[in-house]
Amino acid sequence: MKMFASVDIGSNSVVLSICQKKDSWIEVHHESRVTELGRDLKTKKVFYERSFDKTIDALTFYKTIVEKYNIDPVDVTVVATEACRVAENRDALFDKIYQLLGAKVQLVSGEEEAKLCMLGQKMLYSNLTNGVIVDIGGSSTEVLDSRFNDGNIEPSFINSFKVGVVKLRDLSLENKTQIFLEESFRNLPENLFLGKKVFFSAGSMTALASILLNDDIIDSEKINGLCLDKVFVVQEIEKILEMDDNSLLRNYPQVESRIKTIKYGAIILKYFFDFKNLNQVIFTTYGLRHGALIQRYGE
Repeated sequence: MKMFASVDIGSNSVVLSICQKKDSWIEVHHESRVTELGRDLKTKKVFYERSFDKTIDALTFYKTIVEKYNIDPVDVTVVATEACRVAENRDALFDKIYQLLGAKVQLVSGEEEAKLCMLGQKMLYSNLTNGVIVDIGGSSTEVLDSRFNDGNIEPSFINSFKVGVVKLRDLSLENKTQIFLEESFRNLPENLFLGKKVFFSAGSMTALASILLNDDIIDSEKINGLCLDKVFVVQEIEKILEMDDNSLLRNYPQVESRIKTIKYGAIILKYFFDFKNLNQVIFTTYGLRHGALIQRYGE
């Protein structure tokens, strides 16, 4: 079966998925590298040199995987999000990506990102008809409430909020975090999540789900579709926030690459439980890069 590659250039990590398509889409290989591309962008507006270099290193490695699967450059999809929307020197990165992978980068808006994240859930539930997707990234959080109509997404609510795990960490808010989140998510309706399937995606949520499973690895098969209630998740998040980083790594070595940001992802999720009437969460490893493939090649 023919193989396709999809790369997500995010604000905190760069992720590769190798997928095959026959009767349905199946992910056969997955790689993720934390590069912190969104670091200090709020003030500098250009990529931090070390983050830029780490991104290129990750993509150079991904090139070897794409070649291993004999994927033609025409079947490589590359999507970039908030960090690249902000950075004034993004063209330098896009040129490097084209040199490495032979693919032009698709820079998506926050709304397009949300739609693609929701479309990616078709790999989780092929008969999905409606739901809410919350994609907590490095520099932004996309929220979309929608239904599917003949394969098209019809949003009833869609917004890209300018807060993510890297941005929250870099602000060093200490005891003002709740105030900042209230201001950041002021346009998120308080009852948006009530009575709906709410999917949480992106790397921080995947890592957090593995902790909630009490695993010492990130197991996509266990995480995809994992449905947990408010009481349990909030209790576990409070335990995580009380742990120092060394203890967290000792118990959950799989979060090493995200140790600087995972607690901030947990804080954002807990905020939704505490103040936005979220009662249940469904974790998913599927998202933007999968939706980009489905959009380009069909279900």
